[in-house]
Amino acid sequence: MTAVTAYESFANSDGLVGIRNSAGKWRKSSDAGGLLHYLRYSSGESIRVVWDLDGFIAPVLRCLPEDVLERLSKFDGELTFQTHELYYLPGRMFRVGKARFYGIRDYWGALTDERPSLDVVRARAVELIDALGKIGLPEPRKLTSAIAVFEDSDWGKAVYESLPKGFDLPEDCLEMLEYASEADGKDWVSNHYVGRFAEGEIFDYDMVAAYGSVAATLPDLRDLNYWKATKLGDRERAAVLGIVKGKFTLDPDAEYAHCSPIIGMVGELPGNPLGKLPTDCYTLSQVKFVEDYGLGTFKMKDGWFAEPSGDTVRYPLREVMVQLYESRAISPLAGKVAKSIANSLVGKMIETRVGRDGMVYGPLRNDLFHATITSQARIEVARFLIEHEVKADELLCVQTDGVKLTRDIPLESNGMGSWVNKGSCATVILSPYKVYSADARPYRITYADLACMVTEHPQAQRYSKTVKHRLTLVQAIRNYEDITRVGEWMETPTSVDLITLDTEQNRQYADLPSTGLGLLSGQYQSVPHVLG
Repeated sequence: MTAVTAYESFANSDGLVGIRNSAGKWRKSSDAGGLLHYLRYSSGESIRVVWDLDGFIAPVLRCLPEDVLERLSKFDGELTFQTHELYYLPGRMFRVGKARFYGIRDYWGALTDERPSLDVVRARAVELIDALGKIGLPEPRKLTSAIAVFEDSDWGKAVYESLPKGFDLPEDCLEMLEYASEADGKDWVSNHYVGRFAEGEIFDYDMVAAYGSVAATLPDLRDLNYWKATKLGDRERAAVLGIVKGKFTLDPDAEYAHCSPIIGMVGELPGNPLGKLPTDCYTLSQVKFVEDYGLGTFKMKDGWFAEPSGDTVRYPLREVMVQLYESRAISPLAGKVAKSIANSLVGKMIETRVGRDGMVYGPLRNDLFHATITSQARIEVARFLIEHEVKADELLCVQTDGVKLTRDIPLESNGMGSWVNKGSCATVILSPYKVYSADARPYRITYADLACMVTEHPQAQRYSKTVKHRLTLVQAIRNYEDITRVGEWMETPTSVDLITLDTEQNRQYADLPSTGLGLLSGQYQSVPHVLG
C-alpha cells in the first residue's frame, strides 16, 4: 500500500508560518530556509498531499526573496534556493528537492469545503489511491493529475507507445494534417432561446462518453492507404477517414435545418449559419451527414482520403476507452478519474508543449484523430435531435455533447455513445456559454445568485457580485505588480450584463430582455444567420 502523508499550513499577522503533517511533525518559523528544510525532510518514502496546494504553499512563498519568486513564476527548472531545488506548478505540484507536494482537491470536482482536517485530507488521498488501483493504476508515484498518473503507469506507457501519431502518415500526405487542423476547433455551443425555464419545462440530455465512444471506432493510421482527390466519387465516399476542403450550401428551409452540425463564423463568433458558407475544411462524415439528411449540398475543391491497406484494421483506442468507461462503475471517484483520463487522452491529440527550443508537439499529437472525434460528436448530437424529431421550438441549447429540450424523452442508457435523460431543473439561458442551472455556475454565478439579485432589483440591467479567490503567484506579478501578495484572498467582481447581451449571441434575436424581470419572466426564440 502506498504510504500517504497529509499536510496543512497557517500564517499569523506577524509572518510566522506553521506547517504540520498527519504523522504529527510540525514546524513554526518565518525563515524560508527552515520551512523548506522541514518540507523536504519531514516524511520518508510517502506521497505528500494537501487539499488546496496554492493555499498551502502561499505562506511559505511569502517568505522567499522576490527574485526567487520571479523565477518560480516562470517555471525555471534550474532554480535553487539555499541548496533546495524548487519548482511550482500552481494547483498541482510543489517540489523542494526530491519531495513533491500534490494538491488533490480537483479530483473531487464539485467538493468545495475550504479546509478539511488533516485526517480527512489523508483519508481522501487514501481513497484516491485505492480508486486508482481499481482502475488499473496501482501504487502511483505522483498525483499531479489523473492523466499524469496514467502517463507514468505501465499501462499508460504501453498505450502511448501503441497509439498512432500524426507523423505516422506518409510524408507526402502531411497536407491531410493541415486540413484536419483547419477542420478542428469548432465546438457546437449555441443557445436557441434566451430566458428562464422552470422545472418541468426543460430537460437535459447528454451523450455518454461522447469522445471516448468515437475514439474507440478510429482505425489505425498505419493500416491505411491515402490519396488526394478533386472529385467526391464512390471510392472517396467509401473512405474510412476523409478531410475535405470546399463550400457548404445549407438549406434554411430544410425540415431539420436547426439541427445542422456544421460550424462556421458568424461575425466574430462561431455558430451554425445556414445558406452559402465560405470555403473551409470538414470531415467526410460531415458532408455525408448533411447530404443524407437533406440539410444541404457540398461543393468540394479537393480532399484527402484513407482506406484499409489490407484485410485487417486495428482500432488502437478501443481497448483503453472501453476499460476506462467500465471503470466508471467502480465508484463515483473512480468514475471522475476514468472520465478525466479518457477526455485528456483526446485532448492530448492537439497538445503543444513548451520545450527548450520553443513550442513542440505533445507525444500523442494527431490532428486527424482529434478533428474526426470532435466532428463525429457533433454529428451524433445532430443525429439524436433528428431521430427524435426535435422541432425548432423544442431545442433550447446545444452544449458540445449535450442538449436541453422542452420535451421529456424517455431514454435508457446503454453504454458508450448512448444518450441519457438527466431530468429537469430550473434553468436560465443567457448566451452560448452562460447557462445557469443547479449544477452550472458560469463565471461563478449560480442560478440561485441570479434569481436572488433579480428579485431584489427586477428593473436593473446589470447584476454583479464579488467572488473570493486566492491570488496566484503569476497574478500577483502580472496584475498587482507586488509579488509578496501571493496567496492573499481577493474579491473579484463578476457580473451579468443585459445591456450587451446581443453581442454574446451567435444567432439572431428579434427581441432580447433588457431587465432582470424580463429575463426571468420571458422566453425569447432565435433564428439562424443565413449567409448569402
